[in-house]
Amino acid sequence: TEPRYDIIDSHLHFLDFTQDSDGFPSLVRAMDAAGVSESVVFGMPMAKKWDYLMKERPAYYLSNDSRCYYYSGTDHILANELLSAPEEIRKRFHPFCCGFDCTDKYAATQIERLLKMYPGFWCGIGELMSRHDDLTALTYGEGIHMDSPAFRMIYDLSAGCQLISICGSLLSIISPSS
Repeated sequence: TEPRYDIIDSHLHFLDFTQDSDGFPSLVRAMDAAGVSESVVFGMPMAKKWDYLMKERPAYYLSNDSRCYYYSGTDHILANELLSAPEEIRKRFHPFCCGFDCTDKYAATQIERLLKMYPGFWCGIGELMSRHDDLTALTYGEGIHMDSPAFRMIYDLSAGCQLISICGSLLSIISPSS
């Protein structure tokens, strides 16, 4: 059946926590099947460490208790894949950069570098990860606060460049009875 509405996905990770992807052709097939015409797309700001003590490769951040870390290569992987895709695929995606540590006051400078490396490519900044259930505890570094000086520098850059920022905050509430 024909979709009743034009659907635009505002949250699509091209890469998973191991920085793997099925690729844009696969994403487009899934989008078409779901009636999604366009999508905001980003990499994955964190990567799951395959700890030397673990025999099996983790597939997800909750696969084991190995740590996660911020991974700047995610933006370059996304840019390379999308820029090499055919125009009919590229025009359906709105890429956002996300591969930086939001607690680091150098993050805004790193984003500026990405904007210069890929002029006119980035449509926004994000997903900026804040609290995210067990991912927060598994990630190296200090806790993230969306009102921190580093976040404010990112917000200022975003506003100055007229780029949209998407922030993600996922807190699970576990009741004592669960």
